[in-house]
Amino acid sequence: MPLVVTYYPEVLPMPEKTLADNDIEAEHSRYVVSEDIRLLLASWCKENNFEIPDAVFFEALRRRMHEKLESIFPHAEVVCVSEAEIVDPLHALLAESNDPTVSLDRVYTQQELLLDYTRLVDKDYNFIGLGSRTQESISRQVARIADSVKRHGSIQLVDDVVFSGDGIVEVIEWFNAHNIKVSRVVAGISINESRERVVTACANDNPGISVVSVKHFSNVLDEICERDFYPGVPLAGRLIGMKGADHSKPLYPELGAPYILPYGKPEKWASIPGDRAREWSLFCLDQAQTLWRIIERLSSRSVFCEDLSRRPVFASEGTRIVEELGKQMAAL
Repeated sequence: MPLVVTYYPEVLPMPEKTLADNDIEAEHSRYVVSEDIRLLLASWCKENNFEIPDAVFFEALRRRMHEKLESIFPHAEVVCVSEAEIVDPLHALLAESNDPTVSLDRVYTQQELLLDYTRLVDKDYNFIGLGSRTQESISRQVARIADSVKRHGSIQLVDDVVFSGDGIVEVIEWFNAHNIKVSRVVAGISINESRERVVTACANDNPGISVVSVKHFSNVLDEICERDFYPGVPLAGRLIGMKGADHSKPLYPELGAPYILPYGKPEKWASIPGDRAREWSLFCLDQAQTLWRIIERLSSRSVFCEDLSRRPVFASEGTRIVEELGKQMAAL
């Protein structure tokens, strides 16, 4: 029976803020974080025979991060959206359509049809285009999915976050090239004018297309997936790949560049002010180290970098992830 832990000395409770503490400008801009590490780690722990901390631990971890972000963005409202706020409502939206569902998301929903794609960067963090998360190319994935739904003629897409809408537009065009129409896009979270962008760009080839979301936020400074601040968590950071003759593909084993120093670019990728980047990165490294240390303690065994489904860049085999994070903290 899994061990349930309800007290974590490593994660100290932070004082609650009152409405009076919020800056008056908070209503005009938001910094949105979609919480996902508990869902991702639940699957990873089950597959790799590790124990996951209980809800109390994650609540404390997230409370600390919320407070830290509020100190970094005093003139914005920091909004953290929990998994519970997304999962069931997202599935309810999907049930409204009889069209086959093609998922672009590996976090909030598990669908039979999955287009496993993402933005890829090279080892110098230069964007090299949309590409596969696996060794199967995007073109082959799309062709395979299109063949399986051709008798329907149309599909609905589901994704965790629709930020600018540009990626979704490109995906829709891929399916249109195979004579598959997209009737609707369903998202956990949509941002700013992203919904309008998708409809405007795709309406001619996809008559009646709509974009619906569980939550929509306007006037957003940025929207970040929580995992991107936690080195070692599945899907954390931008996927490192290489540009091939006909498509971009990830390196093997899977390497990620989290949105913190020294792994990635917190200012460019997560809108963290340059003068706070080091402080923020040290905080996130400490958070991640605490997370992995508790998993080790509950599991009574070490978590090595080679155990991770997505290793942070620089990590080497034979090194515990807590040691890797400690080394990077000392170097900063």
